[in-house]
Amino acid sequence: MDLATAMKALEAAGSEKTRATYARHGVTGPQFGVSDAALGRLAKEAGGDAELARALWGTGNHDARVLATLVAEPARLCAADLEAWSKDLSCKVLADAFAQLAARAPGAKDALLAFTKSPDEWIGRAGWIGVAAMAASPGTFPEVELSGFISALEKGIHRAKNHVKDARLCLLVSIGALSDELEAKALAVARRIGPIDVDLGDSAGETPDPLTYIPKARAHRRAQQKKAEKSLERSGRDEVRAKSVEAASAPVAGKKAGAAAPQDAGKKAGAAAPQVTGKKAGAAAPQVTGKKAGAATKAKGASTTDGMKGADGVKATGGAKAAGGAKATGGAKATGGVKAAGAARASVATKTPINGVGARAARR
Repeated sequence: MDLATAMKALEAAGSEKTRATYARHGVTGPQFGVSDAALGRLAKEAGGDAELARALWGTGNHDARVLATLVAEPARLCAADLEAWSKDLSCKVLADAFAQLAARAPGAKDALLAFTKSPDEWIGRAGWIGVAAMAASPGTFPEVELSGFISALEKGIHRAKNHVKDARLCLLVSIGALSDELEAKALAVARRIGPIDVDLGDSAGETPDPLTYIPKARAHRRAQQKKAEKSLERSGRDEVRAKSVEAASAPVAGKKAGAAAPQDAGKKAGAAAPQVTGKKAGAAAPQVTGKKAGAATKAKGASTTDGMKGADGVKATGGAKAAGGAKATGGAKATGGVKAAGAARASVATKTPINGVGARAARR
């Protein structure tokens, strides 16, 4: 997005209602009256663009300068840039937008601390708000330095410029939210400071009461910390689970993933079991010499007739048939003490005479 396109978009997004709102907040000079939501959409569309940011800032238009703070690339801002831009601050809205940007720039700490000492109301406010933004991130400042900030902001707070007073209170709240110890120190300072009188003009805003805001901010920070801890714990469990799955799926040494189990020597996977010597797989059982498969055989007086007993004492009861595939029903006995269970089907299609008995043994 170039400057001309950006300015046209800003103008189209402006409204009289928003201009009136900004006027109550002390915004002066040229402006279109673009809402925060519209500025956010334009910033997303433009993306990070340091050159566009400088061009926007150079227009002197309030909305363009706020947009500049949103599209500027903090990493490309130097101390000289921050110094130059700070001199153009003219209201609370722009000072706060600039402070949020400055807090993310290289060398922000030194620049912002220097701004807190400025006699200019807007530069001074930007310094305190910027330090508060940095302090909100744990680890940015050591705790001893944060304690020093608490003492510094207390001194002369009632004599500070109007919009610098509540900026100092913002820092006090930010620091008090970081830990229980700092919360106790911040609350003690807030009690010593007492009520702060800040003239907010016609705006509907109000000066934050640190005795109320500090405990709320601390509770919010605790909730964030617990949420972060739970998220970290879940991530740790997921990582352990993933490693377990990975270890379980790793191939065993000497085997390939998905390979069939090794077969016994001399066998191939899926091959039929070896047959007894002289037999072929699926072939009918061999017949006794001189007898044909399927013939009704009698041996030593054994009979397949119902109720008849053979010479070996074998009886085919209940109408057992000698023909291939017949059933040897309840209680039929073979000579070797083998019992053919009731209604069991023979697995071979032909009769196999055994010891002269006509009823064939069932195979499972």
